[in-house]
Amino acid sequence: MTDKETQGKLDLLAALLAGGVENWEGYDLATEEHRKAIAREENFERIRAHVEGLSYLYYNTEECRKEAVRIILRQVKELCDDKS
Repeated sequence: MTDKETQGKLDLLAALLAGGVENWEGYDLATEEHRKAIAREENFERIRAHVEGLSYLYYNTEECRKEAVRIILRQVKELCDDKS
């Protein structure tokens, strides 16, 4: 199991404990934020891959590509992390 997978399991366990593991009727409610966090991370990874691919079409130097990707990904990450 990778560190990311292990952390995901620990996050799920924390959500279950916060919602009361013995309260199975509340399972969906207790894990809702965990599922949303996973979805945000998956969306971010898809966007990251897409942006990196596009950067090769529009920027002519490696330095420009890296800077453009860094700026765009920081903004996208902020949007993905915004829970409002």
